[in-house]
Amino acid sequence: MSPKGSSQPREEIVALGTMGYQNATNAMMATIGDLARSIAVWKGQVKWLGEPVDGADVANTARQPETQREVEKATRRIHSLNKLHDEVTKLRTNPDQRVIGCVLHAEPIAISHEPHRFTSDWAFVQLYKEKIDWATFPGNKVYVGGKLSPPDFGGFMFPHPEDQVDYEYPDDGLLQAFGVVKDHEIRQPQHLHVHDQKVLMVVKNGLTTGTTIGRVNGLDSFTRV
Repeated sequence: MSPKGSSQPREEIVALGTMGYQNATNAMMATIGDLARSIAVWKGQVKWLGEPVDGADVANTARQPETQREVEKATRRIHSLNKLHDEVTKLRTNPDQRVIGCVLHAEPIAISHEPHRFTSDWAFVQLYKEKIDWATFPGNKVYVGGKLSPPDFGGFMFPHPEDQVDYEYPDDGLLQAFGVVKDHEIRQPQHLHVHDQKVLMVVKNGLTTGTTIGRVNGLDSFTRV
């Protein structure tokens, strides 16, 4: 499906969608609330510990400045979240304000598409230049945080000790996506499962499921008989 002329309405791309936008703003407010409650607890601890004095317990003496730093760190994070929340609720509330591009061509979904009998399901999207700050745009990234802590993510994606040697958790939980997985890499994966079986681990972030991790099962295409 492609536009036949200027009179045909464009199919525009909205990011985030209604549910995604609501989930994101709700998550901001929930995080702000959690931080505010933590700050109240930490301030109470700082007051109880008091100022360091000579002869005081070494552990308590160290806890006071450490806890104060947690208060300051959380306060800065609340300030950043409030600023972001104000921006997205004032400037991105309506879906029209979140349009980033339009569909130039959408291929009809087909199963067992010739010549390789793969499933055909793709679209060609044009991004609007004025909607993206290309000088700072980091490219395509997948958020792998949320449900999984950095150690959990590393343990699931690289279960074998040999594959964990060079593992680094992506900054801010955003995994850079680039390149294409070759056919031979799917058929002959090089990573090892915990039981030494060669596998290709994959990760995705779904609207309702969040971050999930699995293994490629080697299924190449569907064929109707």
